[in-house]
Amino acid sequence: MIRFVRLFVLVGALCALAGCVVPPGAIPSVISNEASATGEAAAASAVAPVAAPADPSACRTIGHDMGETQVCGTPTKVVVLGPHMLDILLSLGLQAAGFAETSQINEEEFGKPVGAIAYLEPYVTELPINVGSREEPNLEVLTLLKPDLILSELRDEDQLALLQQIAPTLAYRGNRTAEWQRTIVPIATALNIPAEADRVIDEYAAFLAEKRAELAPIIAAHPRLIFMPRNQDGRITIFTPKSWASDLLVNLGFELVYVADGEEVDTEASVEIMPTFNTDTIIVGASGTTTPAIAQEMWTSNAVLSALPASQAGRVHFVDYQLWSRVRGPIAARLVTEELISLLAQP
Repeated sequence: MIRFVRLFVLVGALCALAGCVVPPGAIPSVISNEASATGEAAAASAVAPVAAPADPSACRTIGHDMGETQVCGTPTKVVVLGPHMLDILLSLGLQAAGFAETSQINEEEFGKPVGAIAYLEPYVTELPINVGSREEPNLEVLTLLKPDLILSELRDEDQLALLQQIAPTLAYRGNRTAEWQRTIVPIATALNIPAEADRVIDEYAAFLAEKRAELAPIIAAHPRLIFMPRNQDGRITIFTPKSWASDLLVNLGFELVYVADGEEVDTEASVEIMPTFNTDTIIVGASGTTTPAIAQEMWTSNAVLSALPASQAGRVHFVDYQLWSRVRGPIAARLVTEELISLLAQP
């Protein structure tokens, strides 16, 4: 608590020196469809030009997972704390002025443009300023950046209070079933472009229907699937249908295999019980400092795991947890779906 008090004093001092009044500016430029070769097709379908604001002078009270926040006018300088919020902002056709990564891959060059943005960079026309980590954003950099809206994945009330001193802040959980479809509506309202949320949701629904039909023959042959992250500590965690990734897989037509545990998004499992699961396909998400290659090596070197029917049939696939479970927005859903189709199409 002492740390938060000190940060609060720092924010107050910086506001007094720099002035916490947001200068007027142009609406952020729309996404360029001239993305990299790997993201060009997805970028063209995932984003579109921004619609005209409903009322440039109106104030709206926006509900979020940690309360309500009043947002006035049309925000033009938006900071996003976490890749999930960046995904949603980009899908609405807007750019971020500041960006915070997860602590696992956060850079230390605060106050400078970020060096890279995993998976979402093809949709970014100008790299945002690095404002620290999603869990502990750098309040000094945030204050000097003078945003007029902060979109956060925070769950800490003390830190939210500090952010609210800098700019109106909306905080959303974001890691569960259909979360982005729920949160994109109030976020678009806060940005004064409510119709854009409907566009993103409708376009995604059409994409999902198309890909579900494309996957139907594969799923008919091998319907049962487990999705599980893997760290270097060797722990096994299996996602339940409450998680974002599992929800996507179910909506694509798979029958999810999991350990039932109430409202949890994942549950612990042991190597020893893995043979008891009747599954056709296993997706392993490499997390932390583990890469897909390392996760595969760990898997194949384990006698129990390598003997599983899915392993023997070549239906265990290793993916990056960053894309499959940390971004969790409409753009990530498209990228995950395309990667999944590519993996399952392999002989």
